[in-house]
Amino acid sequence: MTTPKLNADLQKIVDARHHDPFSVLGKHSVNGKTTIRVYIPYAETVTIAEGNLPMQRVEGTDLFEWQGDAEIPVHYRLIWKDKDYREHIT
Repeated sequence: MTTPKLNADLQKIVDARHHDPFSVLGKHSVNGKTTIRVYIPYAETVTIAEGNLPMQRVEGTDLFEWQGDAEIPVHYRLIWKDKDYREHIT
């Protein structure tokens, strides 16, 4: 999997100045693939619980992205670990 790149929309999310963050964050179809993007400050790792799918950090940010062909339910859960590697489930 390639490392996600920081584009203009993602930079606006990081800067807290995007006019419609949920048009970027969450589950979307991008180029025929399921894409999930989340912003979790201070997270070290993020995994989609359904399927145990690790998300990739967008370099230099607290944004994480997963893209693939797996069936992800509308209401998915995230497992993330903080800097002390304590596990959180959202």
